[in-house]
Amino acid sequence: MNVDSDKDELGQMLVKLTFIAQQLDQRSEQAVRRVEAGSAALEGHARQLHEGGEHFARQALQVIGMQAQQVVADHIAQASSQLAGPLRDAAIAAQRAARDLDVQRAQLCRAQSTLVWKGLGALVVGSLLAVGGCGYFAWNSLRQIAQAQFGADILHATQDGSLTRCGKQLCVKTGPHPQRYGHDYVVLPSSAARP
Repeated sequence: MNVDSDKDELGQMLVKLTFIAQQLDQRSEQAVRRVEAGSAALEGHARQLHEGGEHFARQALQVIGMQAQQVVADHIAQASSQLAGPLRDAAIAAQRAARDLDVQRAQLCRAQSTLVWKGLGALVVGSLLAVGGCGYFAWNSLRQIAQAQFGADILHATQDGSLTRCGKQLCVKTGPHPQRYGHDYVVLPSSAARP
């Protein structure tokens, strides 16, 4: 496999992962904004409902009070107390719903944070794998270059006559005073060394 194409593929994968992480982040932020907007709208509606009920009760009391003050005042007080309970219950339910939405928003924020960290972890692992792969390729390339260099040295020694065949065996032309390398090796003269 070609390392450049592997690098390109890895780079494309990293770009795609980054794009996906950004999309997830944007969608999570949109969801959080929607939840917050819904929570604020619920609180506003509950307030308006409560205020509207109070306003209605005051206006009804004034109109009826002009016509038959005592009788109507008793009935309005009774109706007001009956409306206050359901309105209060509705306001409490709206507040509970707002709290529940706030809890869900917090859970979405935590989930988003977890996804971002996992995405970053995947990017780090991918980067480490890419670096490791490149390091292995470089090490393997240097090893192959060293082997090719040895083969070139053998070819050069064969071409200049320092290494040849003598019947069925290899012969080495060492010159008048051969140098030894260890106990078993003879160093070829400098003319056999590669320039």
